[in-house]
Amino acid sequence: MSDSSGAATPSPASAPMGGSMTDLVSTQKGGVQNLATIGAAIGNVFAPATASSSPLATPVNNLGTTGTAVLGSSTTRYSVLFHNPSTSVSAYIYPSLATPAPTLSAPGGATLIFPGGTLSFTPPQWPNINAAFSAFAGTGTNNPLTIWEFF
Repeated sequence: MSDSSGAATPSPASAPMGGSMTDLVSTQKGGVQNLATIGAAIGNVFAPATASSSPLATPVNNLGTTGTAVLGSSTTRYSVLFHNPSTSVSAYIYPSLATPAPTLSAPGGATLIFPGGTLSFTPPQWPNINAAFSAFAGTGTNNPLTIWEFF
């Protein structure tokens, strides 16, 4: 069969570019499966609330210049927020298992939180935030640190 120019036209049963209906269905099925996988992955990042006591606040009011444990490990925590409510002293936060442990003279491995600053580990960036944390202050004793855990 041909059109008025004499060029052959494809029959209604064949798909353009030599593909068949089976190829099109297979391609569509693969796309739907990939979307389902992406949807499941996004669902795993944004964990549902599992406790009525979330967030759990931990006040620290005795932070000195020597590292000390401020937050234990948790397998049910999905987010944590550290806030330095001090108006003049910086705080340093680090995972308790850091080796060697950061110190004021060798702070490598710690994250600095300036006075009034906040450090948050949220699910999209850190889906498994279950480590224990330690902290120390830039100077003095009895410095504050606020920790919020989300379950």
